[in-house]
This record gives sequence, structure tokens and C-alpha cells, in this order.
Amino acid sequence: MSLTSGDAWRTLAEGTSPTRGEFQVFETSTSSTEGPVLLALDGNGFRHVLIPIRNGSVFEPDQRSNGVHILGRVLIDHGAESSFVDVVCRKEHLSEVFGYLADEILHALESEPGRAATVAKRVLNRWRELIERDRPTLLSREALAGLFGELWLLRQLARESASALKSWTGPLGARFDFQAGATAVEVKTSLSRHALLVQIHGIDQLDPPPDQALYLLVVAVEAPVSAGTSVPSIVEQIRELGIDVLEFSSKLHAVGYAAEDASYYEETRFLVASEHTFHVDDAFPRIVQRSFLQGKMPDRVRNLSYSLDLSAAPPSPISVDDAKQVWRRLAPP
Repeated sequence: MSLTSGDAWRTLAEGTSPTRGEFQVFETSTSSTEGPVLLALDGNGFRHVLIPIRNGSVFEPDQRSNGVHILGRVLIDHGAESSFVDVVCRKEHLSEVFGYLADEILHALESEPGRAATVAKRVLNRWRELIERDRPTLLSREALAGLFGELWLLRQLARESASALKSWTGPLGARFDFQAGATAVEVKTSLSRHALLVQIHGIDQLDPPPDQALYLLVVAVEAPVSAGTSVPSIVEQIRELGIDVLEFSSKLHAVGYAAEDASYYEETRFLVASEHTFHVDDAFPRIVQRSFLQGKMPDRVRNLSYSLDLSAAPPSPISVDDAKQVWRRLAPP
């Protein structure tokens, strides 16, 4: 396709496309053995992927998911009947995610044009868990800035290797934001205008295990600005780098970012003023377990958080070339 499925449905919503039965349709360049696959919009605004199958074909529908169903459908166009596997999104807030699911179906059909129902069910099964999760609440400005910093690094890594997505471990509840082998990176976004201030949460956030080298990437941003980059923009740029879209979408959801809120987040843009990468070694200023008497936090002390001012040396950031070497360890080919 020259357009993504999302682009096609936006075109359909304008109401200028041809109709087939009760549908506005967009004919894709992907075909099953029975003809071109259609993207369609019905009178209720629901999105459909219509995959032509042989008339009279029988398959088991799948209506187990809360918002996406696979059904059989017969359309009548100029008096002629045509049968389809109909993959339909029945919840508006899933429209963006459904677009990625639809793109995956179209891609799979290119190598399996005769297995319409099988392909549709296999792809739906891959996306089912994400589709059925509750919609997260909107991220605060600070949380959105924090996500921006992590995505800023992820984009750099994904440009080197699509497999770099696996090193983004923070959304999975890991100790550090990025980890691969013996290398770990914690990312902080600084919104302070007059100092390089970051917030550290927890006694372990800057305390790597003995077998890991930890680095702290501080991304200093200005916000709000009109010329900067929004989180939805950088999300789309990363998706276009060949990463696993389902894995990426699941991790975004885990940190509280929902694709259906992209238009809201688009209003907030960040302009990167500087990047600094620090090696977190024994000389680095931090509070860890061994900072306390007897090597542990005092009894009844919980949820330790503190501000760290990195505006002036020491410590000094590592060089740009050394930072690139760290990123390469996070993005193996």
C-alpha cells in the first residue's frame, strides 16, 4: 500500500471514496486469492478489513475479544454477491491500535494469500492481550517528559538495530530503563531552565549490581515550545524503523501511554537543549544502601526520593564517542 491503513480510513471518513453495500471502501494493493483486500468504514464509523474469500466458504467466527471481531460477511455490489472475512473494530478508542493490527494482517497476507481466516485469527491472537487491557489515564506533563527522554534514546538505538526495542526494559518493571548484557542505562529528562536537575526515585535507581555498568543519560528539554517534537511524533518515527509494533505498543501501554490520546499529547512539544551521559561509579553523587550506617536504610524510612544537580563538574559526562559505544551495546545487530 502507498498509504498506511490509518491514512486510508481518514480518507474514507471524508466520504469521497466509492461504496460497496453499506461501506465506504478503499482498495489496497494487497490481495487474497479471490481479489484485493478492502479497508472499509461503515455507517456507524466502525473500521473493517474485508478479505475476499471464495463464495460459500465456511469458517469459525471469533468474537472473544471485547472490541475486535472476525466475522463472515457477504456484500452485494451491482447485483453480484462477494464473500469476505470481516475483521471489525467496534470500539472507537481502539482505532489507532486496530490500524497497526490491520497493517500486520495485510503484510501477512502477502505471503499467505489463500489463508484469509487463518491469518486474521493469528494476528488477532497476537494483539488480543493489548486490545483487552483497560485504557490508561492521561499522563501528567512530568510523566510525558520522562517518557519523551526514554523514547529519545530508543529512537537513537532503533536507528542502529530494530532489536534495540528489547533493551527498553523499564516498562516491564526492570530495575533500569535500558539493559542489555552487562550494560544498563537510566534516563532522566530535566525540565529545569537554570540547572541540570533530575529527580531520583528509590534507593536502588542508581545502584547497579556488581556485574553491570550503569550510565545515566540526562536529556535537558525546553517546554512548551512550538518548534519541538511531540511524544506522538517520536512514537511514529520509532514505529517506522522496523521494530515489532505490538511489542512497542505493549510497552507504551505499560508506561501509561495510549495511542488514542495522541491528539491530546500532540499539543505538548519538547525541544532538546542538551544531552549528557554520566558513568555512575563509586565517585558519582548518589544515595544507595551503603550510604547509611550498617549498610541499609533506617527502619521505617520508605520511598526515598531526592534531587540531583549535575549542572557543573564533578561529575563530568563521558564523551560523545564513549556514549555512542554504550548505545551500541544496547543495540546489537
